[in-house]
Amino acid sequence: MFNSKLLFLTLILCIAIEESVAMCRNDPNAEPGGCGGYCGQRCVPRPCTLECEFNGCKCKEGYRYDADVSKCVLPHQCSQRAAIAQLVGSQIDNYITDTQLLSRGHLAAKTDFVFAFGERATFHYVNCAPQWTGFNGGNWNTLEVDLRNHIHYSGYDTIIYTGTYGVTQLFNQYGQRLDIYLTTDINDNPVIPVPQYFYKVVYEPSTQRGIAFVGLNNPYYTRAEAHDLFFCEDFCRGNRDFLWLTWHPDNPAEGYTFCCSIPDFRNTVHHLPQFEVTSILI
Repeated sequence: MFNSKLLFLTLILCIAIEESVAMCRNDPNAEPGGCGGYCGQRCVPRPCTLECEFNGCKCKEGYRYDADVSKCVLPHQCSQRAAIAQLVGSQIDNYITDTQLLSRGHLAAKTDFVFAFGERATFHYVNCAPQWTGFNGGNWNTLEVDLRNHIHYSGYDTIIYTGTYGVTQLFNQYGQRLDIYLTTDINDNPVIPVPQYFYKVVYEPSTQRGIAFVGLNNPYYTRAEAHDLFFCEDFCRGNRDFLWLTWHPDNPAEGYTFCCSIPDFRNTVHHLPQFEVTSILI
């Protein structure tokens, strides 16, 4: 039997939710309540006053108010937004968005380890670097999954070297490209760089075969700019031996990617340990 009372109550609830969202500047992460000044909830703390607005808004639990965009954001979006805004100024809205921001990028994936203590160890800062979310959940994740499966199915016994290289750049409001760092030390020297490249070098000692997989950690390069930053011949592109690799190498949102022979890789990235390589690992 049709329950008209239930329908009526549902409509009232939906209207109330829509009105509350509209009242809070259409911010889905805010809700009615508080005194309207986001006291104690701001990205940049400020003294609270005794003034209180009727029908004021507050951030939902777990969010902070970012005065630069007049909305509630996750705490990690506060710090990175402020840090990058100091470098790029008014261009910040083009870089830190709802779909692209910096995350904690793992160098060695948690799922590459069997035991819990090894998995937990991957969350230490020594194994992390700032990585754009699209790349983190896109081609970098695809590489991790595909590579793990391929090594298992092929029966390879490999060593994997993973790391970062270089510092990525963004345009500021004056059209200048600047190296991106997240903070400075006590002497005002820039620290915590946002890497230009993430890489995994895969080597099988028993056969002396290896290959390097590299990704550009910047979704804001054009395709032409990205290809100019490929520092080696891309062995994977158009190569049927790498059909097991399902990444999208020319998708900027997921991260531009390419492959190198290890000698070519060493010509640019000099900190890779020395070992003899005779051919490509496919």
